[in-house]
Amino acid sequence: MIAHKLAVYLANNIYFTQVKLAMKRFQYGPGFGISTESLNYTQICEYAKTSTDSEMTSLFSREAQICPKSSSLGLCIRMQDIVLANDKEDLTTLPQYTGKLHSPDLRPPWILQICSHVKLCDPMPMCHISSLFKNPQKSEEKPEEKPEEKPEDDNYYSPRCDICNTECRIEIRKFDNKIALIVTKWVGLGFGITRDLTWSHQASICGDDTKAEVRESPSSHFEDKAPDSFQSSISRNLSYLKDQQYRKDVRFDSHDLYQLPIWCKTFKEASKTTEMDSRN
Repeated sequence: MIAHKLAVYLANNIYFTQVKLAMKRFQYGPGFGISTESLNYTQICEYAKTSTDSEMTSLFSREAQICPKSSSLGLCIRMQDIVLANDKEDLTTLPQYTGKLHSPDLRPPWILQICSHVKLCDPMPMCHISSLFKNPQKSEEKPEEKPEEKPEDDNYYSPRCDICNTECRIEIRKFDNKIALIVTKWVGLGFGITRDLTWSHQASICGDDTKAEVRESPSSHFEDKAPDSFQSSISRNLSYLKDQQYRKDVRFDSHDLYQLPIWCKTFKEASKTTEMDSRN
């Protein structure tokens, strides 16, 4: 599965075999596959200040959910990219490119995409994103009020790809004295039986240009089954970024990815000892 224009941006990805195993577990039971929770993943990357670019932080999260009421989506994924920058120019000015494939200069939001058919830096998305800066939402948390409890603002952009049926919501928020670009996407990966059009739309950087015949809404099906809303997911992800809490969170492991420091949180199955202790 390709979630970004630069495939190596993630240290953790989803492969067709995992979709197959997740669907087998759903159909036949725990002994026949893997849980959807095992596909959940969060990655935070720090970009240092350079002679041409300001420092910034990016977060990617992925949650999986099987949507049984859908006839075409199968395993659905909700993804969020959050880019935390100092000002508007950091999010709207192209970075300097050194010519190296894995260069740290290939920064977000320019390596982000709505889908394999529509890049975030394409003229139409960037035009809409620029208009969102006129009235960004506020996400500063007050003692008596949590971000997820605030009324939803209508200052967002919601594109949908006519080819692969990817649904997206893009918004700008003020957060932690910085500006946060938040991109939430919903996709279907199919039932894991064959590498059909639903899978191939999400598995290639270039993308299959054949239009999806079924136009079911992946966001509606996912949110109908998800234990928490996408707004709650945004609040949770922002809490990791606030004052660099991810550096202190023991659930995050730190290492380097192509010279970039990253912090990753993956799903860990409970051990048998832990399960027995929790039952006693």
